[in-house]
Amino acid sequence: MRACVDLLGIVTIMNIKLVKYLTVLPMISLLVACAQLGQLEAQDTDNGKITQNARTYNDHNDLADYQDKLAKEMLEKLQTKRISRGIRGS
Repeated sequence: MRACVDLLGIVTIMNIKLVKYLTVLPMISLLVACAQLGQLEAQDTDNGKITQNARTYNDHNDLADYQDKLAKEMLEKLQTKRISRGIRGS
């Protein structure tokens, strides 16, 4: 009789763990599936379309100016991160 009770106790503990696992797993998979891939990937598709549609010399200059501005902003962000972390670099 006692072995049966012990066995039922083990089975209920296993069921509780299994229910928790089966509850958490779909939530995590849903979060991973809905996660944003990244801001850079979204920007790359827009830049690719703009680059393909550039026909004139003026369009080319506008794109070059935009990329230069973007590069300067990224360098400024990098420098502020390095300063905040105390890293010395080029």
